[in-house]
Amino acid sequence: LYWGAGLVLDATSGARIPGATVHILDGYAAGKSASTNENGYYRIEPQLTGETFTSTASKEGYQSVSRTYRVDSPIGPAGLNQPFLDFKLSR
Repeated sequence: LYWGAGLVLDATSGARIPGATVHILDGYAAGKSASTNENGYYRIEPQLTGETFTSTASKEGYQSVSRTYRVDSPIGPAGLNQPFLDFKLSR
């Protein structure tokens, strides 16, 4: 088990977006969600490594964005997909 985390950013300015919500839509952590803090950072626990899942980020006034992602194991010959997934939202 691992955790998933990242930033939610404004696609135009790159500013961090506080109060956005990130939802895991499928996979082991389906139904889990987190809101971004004042620095636009979120963290969701637990998340399985080696599993592909879809998540979505949303905030009122922005278009929601969904991404499909796979977190690779941090042990052994680890892959390139770290447990950090950033989102960029457009107005």
